[in-house]
Amino acid sequence: MGVLELLQSMPVAPVDDATIAREVHARVKGSFGAIPRAWSNRDADALEKLVSSDYLARARGVIDTQDRDFQVTRLEDDELLDVAVERPGQGAKTVNAYLAFVARNWLEDLRTGEVLSGSEETLRGFVQRWTFVFEGRNGWVTHRVRSVWTGPAEDLPRGAWPGLKPGWYSRSKRPAAWRRWTGESWKKARGERTAPSADGAPESS
Repeated sequence: MGVLELLQSMPVAPVDDATIAREVHARVKGSFGAIPRAWSNRDADALEKLVSSDYLARARGVIDTQDRDFQVTRLEDDELLDVAVERPGQGAKTVNAYLAFVARNWLEDLRTGEVLSGSEETLRGFVQRWTFVFEGRNGWVTHRVRSVWTGPAEDLPRGAWPGLKPGWYSRSKRPAAWRRWTGESWKKARGERTAPSADGAPESS
């Protein structure tokens, strides 16, 4: 492939916040199941189009160490409850998405089947911050994952956001509409201009 063809195949980074949010929401949907499966399968190559070059290098190192120690990270029965994308600045190349989900997560010894950490049996609730960056031909990719909150699954009903800082976010059902999280509930400020929906019409609250 020539340089011209390579440049033409690269996606164009969006500029406006609504388009950025829609694209990041779509990327979360495609990555949420695939990234944990790659870890469970100890397959760093499966991460290549989903994560940043820096994340991939770190993942290869962790997976190589786990292989030497006969360990594997497991994630089962995972269900994504909601996603809140933090409102980015115009033309942002780094965006935070907060994921609320439930799952069984544990570290397992492959020789004995012993659970080294986590729980194979207990469903837990999680809120994580996934930082996305716009990188090369892959567009939005996961760069870093950080835990915000972990607790009993029953403490994370749909619509609950323990640990989420107050601010403006777009959520899964309306990825281009901005809502303010007060720390306790979602609000739309009176007179706040909402971002257009995918069909170009303003979105109502």
